[in-house]
Amino acid sequence: MFKKAEPFIVLGHRGSSLLWPENTLDAFQKALDAGANGFELDVMVTKDNVAVLFHDPNLKRLHGMDVWVEDCTYEELRNMLKGKQQVCTLQEALALADEKRVWVDIEIKTTKWLTAKRVVAQFTPDRKIISSFRHDIISEWRQLDKGKYLFAYIYQHYPRDISNYLEDVEVLKPEQSFVDERYLPVAERVLPWAVNDKSAAMNLRESGFMGVISDFPGLLEDETQIGQYLGYVLSAVKNIQKTDNGVLMELMNTLAPVQINSIKADVNVETTPSLPVFWNVGEKLSILIKGNPTYLDINTSYTGLIHVPFSELSEWLQNNI
Repeated sequence: MFKKAEPFIVLGHRGSSLLWPENTLDAFQKALDAGANGFELDVMVTKDNVAVLFHDPNLKRLHGMDVWVEDCTYEELRNMLKGKQQVCTLQEALALADEKRVWVDIEIKTTKWLTAKRVVAQFTPDRKIISSFRHDIISEWRQLDKGKYLFAYIYQHYPRDISNYLEDVEVLKPEQSFVDERYLPVAERVLPWAVNDKSAAMNLRESGFMGVISDFPGLLEDETQIGQYLGYVLSAVKNIQKTDNGVLMELMNTLAPVQINSIKADVNVETTPSLPVFWNVGEKLSILIKGNPTYLDINTSYTGLIHVPFSELSEWLQNNI
């Protein structure tokens, strides 16, 4: 029997992952600090059978290493990423969730799901969602633990019949662009992802949805919420400082390859390398902004033109780096 969650929950997508390293204790804690009701995480399993938290099967996007997570032992991962990023285990994340008594959405990315099951069983089942794009895994696990956790299908399509899915699991996790009026009668069992627009989240809340998974875990609390695409830019900023020549921002691409067409302001802007440039994952970009700009325009092949008041951008960066 499905039991409705509290009125509306907001879960941090991989924690507060646009401003903190994703799937880490820091990201999860920052999501809670921002007002989230919990966090979503991604589970893989190392060669020596430790459940660890990584979204990608490979370290290339985040760390520029062509290394497969599940080909490594836990200690090998720790040694490779020492000084770069904490290797968080599922055990550590669930301990935090239980300590704070918050929701956690455990997304299974591995075929070694029985390892994850054994870890999850060590903690209270309260406020636990077990989800995956691999619906066969969810079906098998649910047969073993039906009624203990909330089980969820994740997907990016229009199901032929939503009611068929709801016979199999307690919660549906569609990508937000596929949510339409067919979900309204069952809204209390629907948790869309990744909802990064405040007005969209508020509409879902008013329509009785279970909640949202968001890259901005404080989107309902933050009155100065910066938009989704600018958030992608901010996630790349690793340092900002004032120099004799102006404001210098140092960026690294940790999301996806993108063509940067131009970066402009009402003062002189210099970039290294010069633009346009194809900006691959792991590559760096420096932006030197001379003078006192009032705005910054960033044009990429993915986001189109992002226009933001520079004072707002500067304040956000100074408070979060």
